[in-house]
Amino acid sequence: MIDLELLVNASERNKVNKSLTTGPVLSGALRDVSSILDPVIRVEAESVSSYNYAHIPAFGRYYFITDIVSIRTGLWEITMHVDPLETYRTQLMGVPCILEASTSTGMDEYQAGSGQWVAKQKELTDIIAFPQGLPQEGEFILITAGG
Repeated sequence: MIDLELLVNASERNKVNKSLTTGPVLSGALRDVSSILDPVIRVEAESVSSYNYAHIPAFGRYYFITDIVSIRTGLWEITMHVDPLETYRTQLMGVPCILEASTSTGMDEYQAGSGQWVAKQKELTDIIAFPQGLPQEGEFILITAGG
């Protein structure tokens, strides 16, 4: 038997540190062949259909509930898929993130040695009109902007 804590997840799937509402802790049986990443557990309960998330303390992981099948009255088979963001949230929250401070639109550059964001500035070198198209010889860097 294995403990299964049923939860309600009100957050987006790709959020770290999800907003979870606790539900009952049930004892269940793993299906004969079951993965730790995609476990299938049978539990006895009145109803489990209002839960969309679970925690299995023995595995140390959080899971999205992907399917609930009624085997018979009061017996449910719950299929889950691991949520790595919630499972490893403590480790993820401890990683310093340089993008968190960036409001960049792709024009800034991170200077690793200084730990600062520096705006790139490009100078305008020349504007040449080609009314008859580009010449056949030579090399060109063509940049277009505006309408």
